[in-house]
Amino acid sequence: LYVAIDNTSTLTLGGSAEWKFYGNKANYYGGGVYTVKADVMISGQTITDENSAENAGGFLYSGGAVTIENSTISNQKAEYAGAIYAADGAEISGSTFEGNKAAVATDTKNLGGGVLYVEGELDITDSTFTDNRLTTSYADNGGGAVFVSGDAEISGSTFDGNSYTNSNGNAEGGGGAVYVLGRVSLTNSKFIGNEVK
Repeated sequence: LYVAIDNTSTLTLGGSAEWKFYGNKANYYGGGVYTVKADVMISGQTITDENSAENAGGFLYSGGAVTIENSTISNQKAEYAGAIYAADGAEISGSTFEGNKAAVATDTKNLGGGVLYVEGELDITDSTFTDNRLTTSYADNGGGAVFVSGDAEISGSTFDGNSYTNSNGNAEGGGGAVYVLGRVSLTNSKFIGNEVK
């Protein structure tokens, strides 16, 4: 699904409709959905069949902001932003992310996010990230589940069994669960068994 509309618009996947995405593959961005500038709202959806992208956003690449509520997104993969890339911030609430994967194959700094790669600010509330993975052989990457270029606020959420693996054992980079370049606010959240290898 390719959406070439301006940044005053929002693509909504929700309401009474149940959207299905499976087996989609992009040579560059957004295996399932790509928006040039539009914001994206996902509500009450279950995306569990694999979609993939050679570059960023296995399921979704948004040129705008992303809002996800009461949804499950699993088994997506890309080079970075295994499931979702958001170019202008993101808000996540009441959602579950499991088994998403990113494998960085480019010697570029500040790539990552087994699930999410967010440019700007990220707000996560009452959500769960489980068994998401980022692998690379390069330095300065990170975030087994989440990579954020700006500030992040995380509340009432759980990060369990996520991992960042560097096959060269390079100490630069990291964040078995979350990698944030800005400031972080954590409230009533749990980090369990996340790893940097």
